[in-house]
Amino acid sequence: MNCGEIGEYIDIPKSTASYHFKTLREAGLTATRKESLNKYVSLRLDMFDKYLPGFLDTL
Repeated sequence: MNCGEIGEYIDIPKSTASYHFKTLREAGLTATRKESLNKYVSLRLDMFDKYLPGFLDTL
């Protein structure tokens, strides 16, 4: 999903979603790739398992 789609899905503005994804990327928890005008976000499961074991199981 791209940042805008995720923002719509959780009902927050695109700019807010983008800011939070930037923070998560800086922490090493997500990876972002840019295609044209869109930024696509993916979780870095290895980092979640390393620093927050079991966290994703609670969602």
